Amino acid sequence: MTFDINNLTSEIDKDEYSILKYISEESGLTEFWLHGSLTYKKIVKDLGINFEVKDFDLVLSVKNQKPEKITKLLTNKGFEIIESCPFYVKFEKVHNLVASKGSMTLDIAFVKNLSIVGHFNWESIFWHFPSGKIYDPYNGINDLKTGKLILIDSLDDENPLMLMSRFVKLSARFNLDFCEDKKLFQLVMGIEKRVQKWNSDHFFHGTFAKEYYRLSVLEAILRAKNREKFLLMLQKTKIIYSAFPEINEDFLKPNLLLKINKAKGIKDLDFMLKLKK
Repeated sequence: MTFDINNLTSEIDKDEYSILKYISEESGLTEFWLHGSLTYKKIVKDLGINFEVKDFDLVLSVKNQKPEKITKLLTNKGFEIIESCPFYVKFEKVHNLVASKGSMTLDIAFVKNLSIVGHFNWESIFWHFPSGKIYDPYNGINDLKTGKLILIDSLDDENPLMLMSRFVKLSARFNLDFCEDKKLFQLVMGIEKRVQKWNSDHFFHGTFAKEYYRLSVLEAILRAKNREKFLLMLQKTKIIYSAFPEINEDFLKPNLLLKINKAKGIKDLDFMLKLKK
């Protein structure tokens, strides 16, 4: 699907639409798609899963809304441009723009087609403004209610470091046992196999992706409801060692686990980067 809304029938409720309207009024954007955690926050709250939404993830059509034009619009509306740079999604080059004003942060992706946004069904739920319609091509809303996480593309359609980054953060947020669930275990081992073989001289797909992966694993540990159990899963699947090859296989000792359980931010886990073999 490109940016055609004619075939969409489901709509968000009034409270949800007020969020889109608020974004539009503050930013000056007259059309956009919202995706990410806000689109499923209300659904999973009923399942006992709560989290803070730190920014608004937006998707714009690069054909109709050029980064330069939107940058000027946001600047005129009082936003500070935090970041404006190329980014790669499923090996396709897109433009990423992050802008902030007060308590509002917009994380905007300029793409040709919505189909490249999201790696898993839960990430591929979109709210459209100004229509208020929902685009849920992979049945993500219903699957969220049953805890069914599905990869929507081939394992080879994305840099495995970036794909694993998304997987571990989703698993931590939703308390998924990817070692007990046979399908998820098979999936994660397939990704991990590709992670271990991955090598790229390209800055984004090599250096950047590697650091992003390491940071994502740390963020996932912080998110995990039961950090010890999550770390044991990271050990069993070898994720922790592909992210941090410098650490020993027996690193998870009582004193270390105590530090990890007390950690409140990424800086509190810096010591993990110093666990030399």
